Amino acid sequence: MTILYLTLDPPLDPAVAATGNQVRARGIIEALERAGHRVIQVCPVNENIPSSAGTYRTDDELADMLDAASPDAILVGYWSLLHHLPQTSTPVILDFIAPRMLELMFQEPDNVSERTAEIIELLHRADHFLVGTTSSQIFFCLCSYRVALIVAAIFRFQLYPFPCVKGFLSHYQVCLN
Repeated sequence: MTILYLTLDPPLDPAVAATGNQVRARGIIEALERAGHRVIQVCPVNENIPSSAGTYRTDDELADMLDAASPDAILVGYWSLLHHLPQTSTPVILDFIAPRMLELMFQEPDNVSERTAEIIELLHRADHFLVGTTSSQIFFCLCSYRVALIVAAIFRFQLYPFPCVKGFLSHYQVCLN
């Protein structure tokens, strides 16, 4: 399977200080490659971290890279990168690296509502979610359930059951087609 991995930063470079996102991406790539997958890493151009391969400046350039790679899946390394994706029938997996809405309560307490609305607006672009721990999975399922009920009430979307945690009673995902 070919996976296009959209990350915030370019691949690790031993000559440059690494970011936490670069370390995480390298670990995920290694695990996927050990499992027999082919991974193509791409990222937006970052003037602070030089890289010559796998970068794009515009959404159109990313769309061209997607067409050229013809991936079986797209793994998105950070929720804000969902803005960059063109409409696609290729499955999109979001690495929900941290409970961003919880982080906002501490990092941007004055902007929680506005930033949460941005995240919720983008989550429908993902078909699947990658979380690191059972606790994150439960947290995300609970947030998704609450968000789904709010979104469903406001926009009258249909709710579909899904088993996100075995043994947990009520799980729903929003169908935003």
